[in-house]
Amino acid sequence: MGAAAIVAGAAVGLTGGGAREPAPVTASVDAEAIRAELEGRLREVAAGLRARASTLADLPRLQAAVATDAATVQDLTQDELAFRPQPGETIEIGQVLRAGDRTTVTTLWRSGATAEVPSSAQPWSPPLDQPGLALHVVGPTLHLADVVEVIPRDRADELRGALKVSSRVDLAPVTARAQAAGVGAWIAVAGSSVTIHQAPTADGQLLSLPLGGELGKGASLQVRLPSVKAAPRGAGPRLWLGGGIALLGLVLAGVLGRSKGVAQPAPAPTTPASTAEAQPAPTATGLALEGGAAPAVRATRIGPPPTRGGSDLALAATALHRSDPAAPLAASLGPAAPGQGPRAVGRYRIERHLGAGGMADVYLARAQGEAGFERKVALKVLHPAMARQPLIVDHFLDEARLASGLAHPNIVQITDLGRAGDDYFIAMEYVEGSDLEKLLATARAGGRPVPLKVGLHIVRRILDGLEAAHTAVGSDGKPLELVHRDVKSANVFIAAQGAVKIGDFGIAKANQQARVARTEVGQVKGTAAYMAPEHRIGDEVDARADLYSAAAIAYEVLTGQEINLDLARIAHLGRQGWPHLGPIRSVRPEVPPELDAAVFRGLSYSRDDRFPSCAAFEEVLEEIATRHGLLASDKVVAAWMASEQAASGAAPPVNA
Repeated sequence: MGAAAIVAGAAVGLTGGGAREPAPVTASVDAEAIRAELEGRLREVAAGLRARASTLADLPRLQAAVATDAATVQDLTQDELAFRPQPGETIEIGQVLRAGDRTTVTTLWRSGATAEVPSSAQPWSPPLDQPGLALHVVGPTLHLADVVEVIPRDRADELRGALKVSSRVDLAPVTARAQAAGVGAWIAVAGSSVTIHQAPTADGQLLSLPLGGELGKGASLQVRLPSVKAAPRGAGPRLWLGGGIALLGLVLAGVLGRSKGVAQPAPAPTTPASTAEAQPAPTATGLALEGGAAPAVRATRIGPPPTRGGSDLALAATALHRSDPAAPLAASLGPAAPGQGPRAVGRYRIERHLGAGGMADVYLARAQGEAGFERKVALKVLHPAMARQPLIVDHFLDEARLASGLAHPNIVQITDLGRAGDDYFIAMEYVEGSDLEKLLATARAGGRPVPLKVGLHIVRRILDGLEAAHTAVGSDGKPLELVHRDVKSANVFIAAQGAVKIGDFGIAKANQQARVARTEVGQVKGTAAYMAPEHRIGDEVDARADLYSAAAIAYEVLTGQEINLDLARIAHLGRQGWPHLGPIRSVRPEVPPELDAAVFRGLSYSRDDRFPSCAAFEEVLEEIATRHGLLASDKVVAAWMASEQAASGAAPPVNA
């Protein structure tokens, strides 16, 4: 039974008889739907803003500039700093100097949409010395700002830099929701307000719904419900009792619905934003409906966002990032000193460094056993700084332990994990060949499209491997509900014989309630360019998030174009038309129309609009390949890889 039914039942069954106008239960539910739409919109903007601010804060020129003065920074052109504010965006660079108990904040440079707005028109804006996300009002519009600390290259012992990126929030989807409900709505932020939809009347009950998470600081949604006709004489006590019970039922239903992950109402169609005028926040207290804490929009940032780098056959982790972005990665292992020979981790002898992630280094190693037994492995070793943090170690080993039970020809096998001295490690199957990202880059550079047969075969095998993970069961026979969460071309490996294997299941996560806490923006694991929208904004994910990423790879393989689906673009492009990519047939007219449609279905913004499973997606691709004579084999993929490596001058792979 849904929340609305529970509340309606409480209202009808417990208020007693008598002719009267029913309490506005439906309107109350509409208010919750408006809040859900608003919070979803804010999470979208926050995700894009976080990615934007983190990228800018990591620019080396900025890290040098923040230690200088305003004149020096202002002399730098936008081209030198690569700072070009997007529509509705403002960027501010500052310097935070702390001397004893005194803090001095200086703005060094500011440009963008609100750069010329006088401070009197900005009653509350997050200061540069307070990192984090915050809402603020500028005139008649709502803005979201993210302040990120910048570690200077010089003078780091006396000051810190600060970067603030502020973006105007397009409230059109929220306005459409309020219009459909026929209620007035506005956002109150620290004494100021922004109208979402003008109330049709000044009468009616006022609901004050606080926003959840860190963005909820001093912010609330105010909803003016339609007026209710007076009840007949004698019905007052019963109506009051019924209304109170109904509202209590709504509260309980909201709490239970959120705690059980009940899906929020689907977003209303986007309409042009209405002209918003500032509306003073009402003085009446109104009725606060506590619907449970909403998902936090931001957690303390623990490092720069994941990048989409290649991996030279390495299964480099991108799950976590350095707790101190200014400190160099402290590899516990590395090239051996001259004359000392390779180091070892337990029974694994290190041969060479393959790659590095924010959480671990990956090495080519040889497993040594009895009677001269040796086997090549990719050995992932946790950074010493991470190894000193029990929570990270637990995640590192626990998630790898879950993934170690996966046995499928299209998944890189985890063969061992554990601890040797102070080193925590995961040993994985070493795939001699190439990663897909590298092959696509060489093909793109040479203007050579991936043959349709090859591309379809690769994508189908990726889906096969993901389906095996999604349907895996534990030793107790219960589904593990594994989700990879970082499916991208750099994590797809093609062996010398053409076998396609998905790697880096080390950050896979089981969606079991005992294991999963909601991932928050700023701690999202994965690669933004391939992330499903619900993953990018910090919602819990299921198998359809991996399916989305596989569809992104399919688009990349079939078009030859490097893909970027980072939600930073949605702040000004909107949901309509997502993923804002041209049809595959516009690049390759020989692609069957149904293949184009299948890939875009996999890239749908809403998970409910995608295929229900990777198996269902693969079945559609198989049917298309069969009908159009586009079936291939591992041998065909191997031949394509060899030709690409020969064309690029790379040495062909050699099997172990």
